[in-house]
Amino acid sequence: MAHDERYLDIRIVARRSGATVVGHKTLCHYLKWRSHIDAAKLVAVGQFETRELPGFKISAFKWKHRDINLYKALTKAVFRGNATQLSWAWSSATNAPFYSPYMGYHVELPGGLTVLNYNEGFNTKMTDREIAEIGGRYRTDVLLAPHAIWTRHGDMFVDAVTVRLNGNPPRETKLGTFKLIGLSNLGRTDEPFEVFHEFNPLDDKYGGEVVFAVER
Repeated sequence: MAHDERYLDIRIVARRSGATVVGHKTLCHYLKWRSHIDAAKLVAVGQFETRELPGFKISAFKWKHRDINLYKALTKAVFRGNATQLSWAWSSATNAPFYSPYMGYHVELPGGLTVLNYNEGFNTKMTDREIAEIGGRYRTDVLLAPHAIWTRHGDMFVDAVTVRLNGNPPRETKLGTFKLIGLSNLGRTDEPFEVFHEFNPLDDKYGGEVVFAVER
């Protein structure tokens, strides 16, 4: 766990819906102790472990998050008179299980569609090797229409539109950014595609470090 806002709704949803909660054992213990969630509705899962529920297959992995210094946050809030930050810091300190590790999840939905959800986007806490290991372990078949390959601080990225995800078209067409080292078992296809209307190779985000870009 990290921020309390990523946790607090769990107990409410679990109580109202009767849903089963899958999470690290420390999170399950906290929900049982603090929120009195029925132990039968709590399923513990650890690093690279998999749990199967009716229609779903859920695997977990550890994902590193930026450090959160509650003492520093509270001190700043008090001396600067920031009521909003003070309220957040206090709520986080008293209502969220901060000792629970940061986790990401790979979920296989009914029909075979897979979802990879992790704690907090790419950050300097995760090494390229760790990202590549996760990408290789939890394979998701995706067909991308590459628009630009670019670099930043020595890392290589590709901006692309997802055409198909596990054989199905995405719900929304948009241009996404992928870290190249996180894509494994790469191949090519001659399938044509239309350039996304919002793509701009001169966008400031690229910082003039574009290796390749499609032309309209």
